[in-house]
Amino acid sequence: MKVIAKGMDPSKLPKAEEDIKLLQKLAQAAQGPVSKKDAEGFGTIAAKADGLFEDFLDLLRDVPDEL
Repeated sequence: MKVIAKGMDPSKLPKAEEDIKLLQKLAQAAQGPVSKKDAEGFGTIAAKADGLFEDFLDLLRDVPDEL
């Protein structure tokens, strides 16, 4: 994701970097529920990560909505 973000529109880069940092923190936080075999806790973290992935992919879109 960091490599992809480097080729991104410079105005979108700060948000992309923020999303990447948050995803890294969520990946670390997910280690707890995984080691405890807590599916519900992991599901909560995975849902947050999914939202961040969606935000990041939205930043990559450069096609106008009118099309």
